[in-house]
Amino acid sequence: MSNKSHGVLTIAIPTYNRCEFLLKNLKSLDQMICNLKAQDFVEILISDNASTDDTEKEVMKLVKGNVYINYHRNEKNIGPRINIANLFGKVKTKYMLLLGDDDFISIDYLREILECLEQDIGCVIPSYVNIDLNGEKNGRGRDLTVKSNKYKGGFQNCLENAWRGHQMSGLVFRVENIMEEIKEKSIYNYYLQIYALAYCCLHGTTYHITEYPILVTRPPQNTKDWGYGKDGLVGDVFENFVKLDISNLQKVQLEMRFLINQYWRYAMYLKKGIKNFFICIWSIVKSPYTLWETKIIFASTFMFILAGKSIGLLCSGKLLQILTTEVDI
Repeated sequence: MSNKSHGVLTIAIPTYNRCEFLLKNLKSLDQMICNLKAQDFVEILISDNASTDDTEKEVMKLVKGNVYINYHRNEKNIGPRINIANLFGKVKTKYMLLLGDDDFISIDYLREILECLEQDIGCVIPSYVNIDLNGEKNGRGRDLTVKSNKYKGGFQNCLENAWRGHQMSGLVFRVENIMEEIKEKSIYNYYLQIYALAYCCLHGTTYHITEYPILVTRPPQNTKDWGYGKDGLVGDVFENFVKLDISNLQKVQLEMRFLINQYWRYAMYLKKGIKNFFICIWSIVKSPYTLWETKIIFASTFMFILAGKSIGLLCSGKLLQILTTEVDI
């Protein structure tokens, strides 16, 4: 479905049975794009994973609006991993912005992105804040007190930023070569956007824009069609690092940086009992994508990592809030 020439940026949205949130998102994006007079530069791509609600009917009402919407519907549900991967192959513009159907960007962030894309860059990374189903912020997020920065392409950029790909919404990629990489290396895990981000960081300039956080909806885990499994999905993350064309030492650095910055992925299992916690630790250590150097370092330091993080949370006054928050894995 195509009735116009392609612009510079595609806002790519995977969706499944969230018609209400998707429509709210599309109407918000339409208003932003029109207010910025960016209709010739920005288009929207939707990959509907065979929704059984009114998604198709309602989206088709918007297709002939002010902003070009390219709507694709899968014949059957192919799962969230492949649905997201396929988006990279459907994008026709130079850049794409990944966005969850129930997550929301601001007009200020979109304006900043369009200004960045006037240069030849690799990727853009946002900050984010969590909201509940009613749109209320819960005060948790990432990089909310970190200053914006610019990084030259290379491994140091990758080490500093690749782990931030755990949250896909708001990430902007230069699409060139990424789909070929995904197919060649068979990357179809839950965090393939981490591979895309790491690849772009290695090969191009990165803008880390933190002033305009993405609003990321946190619905109950039992409403999602995926879970964290036994290892916090760390194995999925590490598959992306292992398949990068970098040295083993650099891969180990990426793995350890992720385990330190995303410590909650294994710490949260403590709330499910000490047995579940050590099952998680063992699952991470025995994963085929955890390099042997990482296995040794992590197995001997994870308690020190948690102790250090606990002290930091205690000093910031956030420890009690985290300890009393229920875990839904």
